Amino acid sequence: MMSFGESCTSSNNKKINVSITRCDSWENVRKNKEEFIIKNDGITPMETYSTGTFVINAKLVCREETKTVKLIVDTGAIQNLISSKVLNSFTNLNSSGNTFMLSGTFVEPGKSTNSKGYIFDSLETEGFISKNIMFQEIYLDNCGYTESGEVVDGVIGMDVLRNKPFKFSPGDKTLTFFDSSKNFPKENKIQLNKKNIPFRLESKIKFNDNINTNVVFDTGAMESYLPYKKFCKINNLETHVIQKYKNISIHYALIKDFQFINQKIDFIPIVSNQQKMDFSSIGTIGMYVFRNFDLYVDTDNCNLVLEKRELNYPKKTLSYVVGGDYLMNGISIDKEGTMNQYKITMIASVNNKPVYENIQLNDIVLKIDEKNPDEIDWENWYDIKQCTLLLQRGEQIFEEKIYRHEFIFGPMF
Repeated sequence: MMSFGESCTSSNNKKINVSITRCDSWENVRKNKEEFIIKNDGITPMETYSTGTFVINAKLVCREETKTVKLIVDTGAIQNLISSKVLNSFTNLNSSGNTFMLSGTFVEPGKSTNSKGYIFDSLETEGFISKNIMFQEIYLDNCGYTESGEVVDGVIGMDVLRNKPFKFSPGDKTLTFFDSSKNFPKENKIQLNKKNIPFRLESKIKFNDNINTNVVFDTGAMESYLPYKKFCKINNLETHVIQKYKNISIHYALIKDFQFINQKIDFIPIVSNQQKMDFSSIGTIGMYVFRNFDLYVDTDNCNLVLEKRELNYPKKTLSYVVGGDYLMNGISIDKEGTMNQYKITMIASVNNKPVYENIQLNDIVLKIDEKNPDEIDWENWYDIKQCTLLLQRGEQIFEEKIYRHEFIFGPMF
């Protein structure tokens, strides 16, 4: 890590001192594999995370101290991540001397976007031991919960998973490492991008006959993502929801008859972002696709095999992808601007029809059920089933009733 000062000139010609922290990269710091031992046939049981991805139980060891942790298995991440709460439970940590950037998912409002790395003697599960393992701190007490309500403490990424060929099986809820890939299936093999191996499972794929795109195979995400230009080429969308914000629109859709590596899946949810300056060129394939397969990954030979499974999952609608367990009300309200006014910051539409015809972005929220917005218990906002907003747009003041209801209809997947 290196810090240095720079000066720049603002629009009013005043010099501003800017402090810049130059961060390390996991790719450079963790170029070489560490000692990795397979035990008990290499099989580690997995639990289901609250979103539907998967978690393993492990023991984290540092200087003779051992803590039990739950970690998300994430092929879409390079790094291993651990919560501040777990780090603070150790009395004598071993710093790696590195500082890394945190991704948007794990950036806590008001806290630094940089965090330090720590070296642990080992990470041990039922199926493997990874020695001299590095974890990066995330400024959270936890990373969510399992389906059974137990705290999740962090993530293991490709820094661990690259060490041996492995099988990731959502159907069996197991993560299994092997000494070699000689017994892996030979059909439906996908060649991975050599340049980004072993830190990213990336490949160029074709689906639905007309879309070719680079994607990352990401077991840490449920939804699949497409760059907006590719998203616009999809001609078999069944349901399409747009959440429009000031500078970005988020698109959620169901693809009908998703064709992927010679397999067909009836409906798959997909997400895309539409913004003025969009430089994204890489998509992701997430667990709504992968849960239908066993994944066999061999980073040494740069390939991945997907073997179809016939599994029955609880059916959901696109509404769950957009809002999770909460019913949506079709808008967002946030406090913003120098006047600290509450404004409409998101409006939703379904199949090009606005959920509320009369509400627009940047409408000022004067009252909510005759209360000032500051008087609202925003932590329990999702429990409010309906309310009346008093809104202002320019000199116009008007009322609009909003409802928390199932406004996204369509097939289940």
